[in-house]
Amino acid sequence: MTAAVGLTAVLATAVVLRLLTGPVDLELLRPNFPNEFDTPGGRVSVGADRIYAEWSGLKEPIRLVFTGLHVTDAHNNQIATAPSAALSFDARSAIRGRLLPTSIIVDRPTLDADIARDGGMLQRVLAKTDSSSQGEFFDLLIEQLLAEPNHHSLLGQLDTVEVTNARISLRDVPSGIVWIAPSVQARLKRDAQGMAISANARFLSATTQEPIDVSLSGSYARDRSRISFEAGLDGLKPSMLADLSPDAAILRGVDIALAGRLQVEATGAGEIRTVAVEITAGAGTITLPGILRTSHKVRSVSAVAHVDAASHSARIDHIDVDLGAARIAVTGTGLRTEQGQTFTGRAEMKQVPVDRLGDYWPIDFAPGGRAWALANLSGGSLDVAAEFALSTPANDLDRLTVDRSVAFLDYRGMTVHYMSHMPELQNVSGKARYEGSTLHFDVAGGTAVGLAVTGATIDMSGLDGPTQNALLHVPIKGPASAVVALLARPRLGLPRDVLYDPKRLGGDAAIELTLGFPLINALTVSEIDIKAEAAVSAFSLRNAIGNVDLTDAVGRIVYANSQLNVTGIGKLDGSPVDIVWREQFSPRAPYRQRYELKGTIPAALIAKAGFPSPEPYVSGPIGVTSFSYHVAPNGTGELQARFDLKSAKLTTPLAWTKDAGVDG
Repeated sequence: MTAAVGLTAVLATAVVLRLLTGPVDLELLRPNFPNEFDTPGGRVSVGADRIYAEWSGLKEPIRLVFTGLHVTDAHNNQIATAPSAALSFDARSAIRGRLLPTSIIVDRPTLDADIARDGGMLQRVLAKTDSSSQGEFFDLLIEQLLAEPNHHSLLGQLDTVEVTNARISLRDVPSGIVWIAPSVQARLKRDAQGMAISANARFLSATTQEPIDVSLSGSYARDRSRISFEAGLDGLKPSMLADLSPDAAILRGVDIALAGRLQVEATGAGEIRTVAVEITAGAGTITLPGILRTSHKVRSVSAVAHVDAASHSARIDHIDVDLGAARIAVTGTGLRTEQGQTFTGRAEMKQVPVDRLGDYWPIDFAPGGRAWALANLSGGSLDVAAEFALSTPANDLDRLTVDRSVAFLDYRGMTVHYMSHMPELQNVSGKARYEGSTLHFDVAGGTAVGLAVTGATIDMSGLDGPTQNALLHVPIKGPASAVVALLARPRLGLPRDVLYDPKRLGGDAAIELTLGFPLINALTVSEIDIKAEAAVSAFSLRNAIGNVDLTDAVGRIVYANSQLNVTGIGKLDGSPVDIVWREQFSPRAPYRQRYELKGTIPAALIAKAGFPSPEPYVSGPIGVTSFSYHVAPNGTGELQARFDLKSAKLTTPLAWTKDAGVDG
């Protein structure tokens, strides 16, 4: 108390005689100045090389300036240094003998902090790490600002701490990487809720020395129950984080300067509760060797993510990347449990040119599907969505597994090459799904050699294995001549007897073509399983039987298992008939052809069809109630028929006749 009274008298005299004209050196008072303080970490001592007082005006506070400031702990270990620090006093209170500083300005201090990535990260930033740490010094100031104001302790009226030109280094403990901010400005101010925090710093990348601007504003609750702050970042590049861990090496190729905002809610002990992140970025490049086969220029990036420590979960609300030729959007949710970590997400790419699909499709993601798609798809554009689930037991990234990977495609204007030496499906639109080494296409529409294709499906199976197969179901509509021309392709291996010269055909056909074959380059006809079902309308065939034309036919044609079956109705040279036609092509078939016919035909048509003529003995219309003609494998034929001759005219060599319309 005696020292305080003496010091007050001297200061009062200095105020009158000296302070208004210049600083007053207080070296003689240094032994009597209070220099020990209790902190949560123990008692600390504050010393200085020089102490002086200055007062710049009647309305300004008195400043007590310490140069060569150093702080030591109870074991005489130096824990803080600063070239200078200044305490500000209310002039009237000082004259009354109350040496209670209201603000402290610390110039050019240093702060070395470790980030261990686990536990309370904020707490570890402020914690003591070695003898040169400034943690306890700042703990002392923070404790005073959080305490209730009083007039019985030296710092009881302290309400502001300013740090100017501080040098801060942050060391990542696992990697040893150090980030340095050589000139940090910060302000801690007491308020009704506790303490308000603001700061600005420019860190230099540990690897490239590129600048990263950081701004901080937040609050620390007076009861020490909560820390809340918002940090702004500008200039951070993911590539700068590549050296933090082998698992982060992939970031080395992400050369994009990010700007964003980080909102953190934490306990007073520094345990993070929630984190909200908003990121934006301009132009840059992404180069991921071994993942993507080419570099990509980035136009812009925006992202929002949240972390909830209470539920051990993280959520990516969205990551949107504009690559110019395509757009990428990512969402996902991560969860940490006692067993490890899981992450489920969805990535979407919009407006991908099919001819550049390989540039965007990761090399190791569904490699079988990737290889087939790059070899057989071209033209047009598509939207791709991939749903995936990842997990790692015991938080060991070396044991990361892919639990689910499904890709969805929405394509338009695409060309599909499904089999060598076969016409491509063109202008194809529809959807596709890849999962478990199987690629399934639902084709909404397209064309093939001028024929309309609607509702087709293509299934590729075993794409990640040694045996890969394809199954195509292709509905085709168009002129019958064009359909037959398509089916006549030698690659399909249909027997020539099944097919007619397209020039002889007329009308329309709707065919359901099903093809099954292995995905191999040296594909043979015997390895193709083919089935075709066709519905024909207004169908015509010149010289269908002999020189007899078939017209106005409606029917169904099925080819499967080396058999051809035709059923329908039509007109033979204008006469309506029901037709059943079967052909078998297997080596052990019981017959080769069978023709069945019902209807009414003129007698003259029989000879025109190539059969023995009944004329002149039978003339006029003949009712065919049953007609069956078989051709055996050896080429011999057998004819069975029943006729209704009531409407025909009959004559015989015996001079017996029957007029038409008269019962015989």
